[in-house]
Amino acid sequence: MSRRIAAPLLAIALAGSAWAAAPTSAHAATPGAMGTYHPSTTARVADTQSGWGGRTGYVSSKNSVTYTVTGRNGIPSTGVSAVVVQLTAFDQHGNGAFVAYAAGTSRPAAVSFAYGGRSTQVGKVTVPVSSTGRISVAGAGAYQAHLRIDVVGWYASSSSTAPAGGLYLPSDLELTDDTRMSGARLQPGDQLEEDLEIGFGSDDPNFQAPTVVALDLNISALSPSGTGGLTAWSGTGRRPYVPSLEFGNHDSVSSSVIVPVTLVSSQSEGGGTVATYKFVVGAFGGSTDVALSIGGLYDQGRDAFGAAYRPTAPQLAINTVTGLGITKGRLGADSARLATLPSAAIDDGTVAVNMTTAAVAPTAGTWVAQTTDLLNTRSTSIINTLAGATRSGTLTAELDSAMNSDLPQVGFYNGKGSIDVQAWTYGRFDFTDDGVVGAKNLSARQLAKRVLSQRPTMRLKHKVIRAH
Repeated sequence: MSRRIAAPLLAIALAGSAWAAAPTSAHAATPGAMGTYHPSTTARVADTQSGWGGRTGYVSSKNSVTYTVTGRNGIPSTGVSAVVVQLTAFDQHGNGAFVAYAAGTSRPAAVSFAYGGRSTQVGKVTVPVSSTGRISVAGAGAYQAHLRIDVVGWYASSSSTAPAGGLYLPSDLELTDDTRMSGARLQPGDQLEEDLEIGFGSDDPNFQAPTVVALDLNISALSPSGTGGLTAWSGTGRRPYVPSLEFGNHDSVSSSVIVPVTLVSSQSEGGGTVATYKFVVGAFGGSTDVALSIGGLYDQGRDAFGAAYRPTAPQLAINTVTGLGITKGRLGADSARLATLPSAAIDDGTVAVNMTTAAVAPTAGTWVAQTTDLLNTRSTSIINTLAGATRSGTLTAELDSAMNSDLPQVGFYNGKGSIDVQAWTYGRFDFTDDGVVGAKNLSARQLAKRVLSQRPTMRLKHKVIRAH
């Protein structure tokens, strides 16, 4: 018989301790479809070991694979600018990488996902699609690996005829749940059921609270025993067979995933709307502690406010080896450093960028955090790795959440030993909301700062559902 263990309430303050108001005096304009996110049916596109998708064999620096991703699994045949996929590297024997790009275009030099060590590793990547709806993945680095590709969602292009999807509203990436705090380590078959309360309010009596469709979730398996993985999903229907993260024995790992959520309830409270959403993280194979961090949310509706996705040319933006965008030299133990992104990676209204960050040649087992604030750098890890294993973490990185600097900055923290840091950008999120009163008199950056200052407050609590 399963049993539930209630855990204490955890709070995520995105804008203070009370429900925050949405832009006041006028509701947001109805967003267009371009750049909005749509969750799709989570489905496998390819597995180069089994031959799923039509191709068998390792992916290395000497070859590439190409697959059609549109017109199936809930993704339309047209009107798609990019797809969100999970790339899984397995049966590798050392450090390597994958490069994902639109089929038929030149292979970029930018790394999409770096893997190291022998454990199976999963990384989220947003990939532009070709005019025929195809993507390619090539190998990079000294070692080859088998590849799995799982699709989880898509972004609309300017030609989309679909209703508007979700706009992205970033939050500070802070630790929001950790089973080590409650003694609720997950065993095989256990589920971590998360209830998330989100409050939307406004001084406008005609304001309609948006609906949250998905969360940008960073997930870590800490001190695992055995070989297994974690799957994050909406909690509705059957658990998907596609894992969000896989781990090896005693090998802590982190991964990023966009997880759909299920609306549980919605009610008026204090002049606004408080909605409760649910998502679930389930363990399989081995036991592990789990840490979760919410990096942002996707909301839709008449009064949704947030940022739309814009693909950008992939580029190496930060490199401690050469001093590109950051002070030259390895990042030591328990130390942090700010980096500045190139102007080509952003626009005036950019509030977050899609970024792949690699911890290169670590001298010890370590964890790496990415943040906008060097005063709060240890809250969550985007990379967990072993000595000598170069690994990456993919993250939608918010830029200077206080919007106090004209420089697009991100910060990096390293826990142990020393590492080089390399980061590649391949997309950005721009605010397109013109519904805020006085918006025409504000610069894009001033508008973004106003909207970010009025983000909702979220509160998170979990229950552990034991398999036995």
